[in-house]
Amino acid sequence: MNITMATLRDAMLEIGRARDLPADAPELAVGIACSFSPLHLQTYLQASVQAAAGDRRVSMIPGLYGPVVESIQHVAGASPDLCAVVLEWPDLDPRLGIRESATAPRADLEELSATAEGRLNRLHQALTDLAGLCPVAVLLPSLDLPAIYAAPSGRVGLLEARLSVLVAQFSEKLLAVPGIRVVDPEIASRRDVQSDLRSGFPYTSTRAAELAGKIARTLVPLPTKKGLITDLDDTLWRGLVGEVGIDAVSWDLDSGSLVHALYQLQLQELSRRGILIGVCSKNDPEVVAGVLTRADLLVSSDVLFPVEASWGPKSAAVDRILRTWNISASDVVFVDDNDHELAEVAAAHPNLTCLKFPTLDPRGAGVLLEELNALFWREQVTAEDALRTTSLRASAAVAVERERADDPVQFLRDLEGRVTVEAEGVWESARAVELINKTNQFNLNGRRVVESEWRKRGARPGSVGCSISYADKFGTLGAISVLSGVVDGDLLTIDCWVLSCRAFSRGIEHHVLRALFDQYGVARIAFDFVRTERNAVAAQLLSTLGYDVDDPRGIDVRAVDGTGMTGVHQVDVRRST
Repeated sequence: MNITMATLRDAMLEIGRARDLPADAPELAVGIACSFSPLHLQTYLQASVQAAAGDRRVSMIPGLYGPVVESIQHVAGASPDLCAVVLEWPDLDPRLGIRESATAPRADLEELSATAEGRLNRLHQALTDLAGLCPVAVLLPSLDLPAIYAAPSGRVGLLEARLSVLVAQFSEKLLAVPGIRVVDPEIASRRDVQSDLRSGFPYTSTRAAELAGKIARTLVPLPTKKGLITDLDDTLWRGLVGEVGIDAVSWDLDSGSLVHALYQLQLQELSRRGILIGVCSKNDPEVVAGVLTRADLLVSSDVLFPVEASWGPKSAAVDRILRTWNISASDVVFVDDNDHELAEVAAAHPNLTCLKFPTLDPRGAGVLLEELNALFWREQVTAEDALRTTSLRASAAVAVERERADDPVQFLRDLEGRVTVEAEGVWESARAVELINKTNQFNLNGRRVVESEWRKRGARPGSVGCSISYADKFGTLGAISVLSGVVDGDLLTIDCWVLSCRAFSRGIEHHVLRALFDQYGVARIAFDFVRTERNAVAAQLLSTLGYDVDDPRGIDVRAVDGTGMTGVHQVDVRRST
């Protein structure tokens, strides 16, 4: 989605679109803190976040004109859901602005450096405090220095070098703070001198629109794809293995095929982030297995699962991979070098993102790698991400054994499953927010949250929140479910509940409900259920329990115990203190 507005008129139209949202649409309050008047940067930012937020009504909380630390503190006092902080060189020392440099005596390098270092330290503390309330996007200085301090065009001066070092160190410290994201400004001379001198707003309209789009994409990023399916011949390696042989396909500099080595390394990195990597190739399975065991392969064969090598249509192989992964085609990217194969797969799976691998175009390959990095970017890699491929292999093994089992309930007992319901720290958990925002099939109502909204849920009277982890004899799945709700008398109403597809068919959800009845002493549990295009699995569970979405009385413990699924796993409940 392109969320950068081309003109102020486009921005105003996008903001106006919010009037068509339902009256009860959730609001997203976005703060903007800077030392200058934000003018149309604020307008562009509101429009860009509105475009990214979809069904939320975006409102703005502007900071104060003046010192940026005071502006940050003012915005923090209004409890925003998201916040953008825009820094420029005058925030490090006022004399680095063109207004101030016109009236203040010229300062020397050491004086400017000392002032800048002290202000950056104060900024770090203010931003750390703000990040404790909501996610923060920090835009680093992006304009050129005033002419009195700048080196000639094409050269780097000593002051510029010193400031660059200080800002780089500042950026590194910020990235260590949970909740802070640093926006790359792509430093360029795009100052509007007339606007800066007249009103203190330093950017051209085009620059303001670009910066607002960057900030919005940082604060409300596009959903990360979950899986990549790759071709082999002339994609993972150069050459047709069925024709040239296992040892003749290449991915090295001497063979002119180094782009394939870069691609393999990219896949290895994506796997580290928890991205699923599957293989779809028209080839002989034994020949493919031979290449995948080569010692010089740069992507571990362990991360490639499943490997679909056959002579049938690739669309059918892709379908089998999607069913094995149990995720939607819209969450997956398919990479192939052949236009015909891309078209055939795209026709069968229109929601799949299909990308061509440009085998003989190194520049094009570089663009592809950058695009993959963006599609699969993660702010942080969790323990659950690292377990994803392993747990899918385990799930496949579970599915095979379950098919063979005569007694499904006894089969679950034999798994030696352990369900852990954990309340401590759930409201500060980035994993909880990640699960809510990326889970679709078992999702009570499809509603997404930002981190600040999730934290506020924990402050409600009677609030209940927990994350659920699972392990059995096949291994651990880590945190695979999260829920929230409110206890009112003898009724618990669950307003958010998601369960990772990796944990389906193990009866985990029944054990969680039984634990909630036991721990909170309620007589009934109701669900804020809304049918979506993709949450049929959640609907099926509620149907199994006899839950009527039109009956606010909900279910009692008999509905859960009557399924025969409770009691097959060990359950450990850890309530917050």
